[in-house]
Amino acid sequence: MVCVLALLLISLNLYNYCFAKNTKLLYKVKHFYKNIKTISGEFIQKNYLPSGKVKIYYGKFWIKKPDKIKWKYLSPDHFTILYISKKLYIYYPEEGEVFVYSAEKNYSSKLILNLLSGDPDFKSLNIKKIKVISPDMCDVILNPPEDSYLKNIEVFIDCKKGEIKGFSYESNIGEKIKVFLTKVLYNSHFSKKILELKK
Repeated sequence: MVCVLALLLISLNLYNYCFAKNTKLLYKVKHFYKNIKTISGEFIQKNYLPSGKVKIYYGKFWIKKPDKIKWKYLSPDHFTILYISKKLYIYYPEEGEVFVYSAEKNYSSKLILNLLSGDPDFKSLNIKKIKVISPDMCDVILNPPEDSYLKNIEVFIDCKKGEIKGFSYESNIGEKIKVFLTKVLYNSHFSKKILELKK
């Protein structure tokens, strides 16, 4: 929060500049990810429930362009989400069960792959507005698709580099999920087995 009027005026000026230059910001994202084939790292996910409770998850992720994402939750619950092309797999090791879904309407996975593709379809992003959180961080607010269960989508981007730092989703039932990416490695080598459910 900005408490001093001078800082508020600076922030408003930054906001106006970033909003006017949103195409420039998105092309920074495109340039940053253009030659990147694999991405790996850790994540912190905060689920804000309608009851007011907050549940925090920790885990690791792997992305291989053009169409593979794996999120492995390590704490407090253990499960894995694997997105491959048009299929979404959720694996619960304690139960030994795998649930398979069509990913045609899984907008969150498609959004991530679109942004990280190196040649994103900016028109499909449907940008509502861009806010500047700090001189280094922009909050890109997107309009979700009409048939989506999502009420709000935000992507946190390093304004200077074009690197995605995290994202946030809010559902129509009032649950909000914020994901922050940490210890990110680009073009790191990992085996094909990493993108399997049991690894």
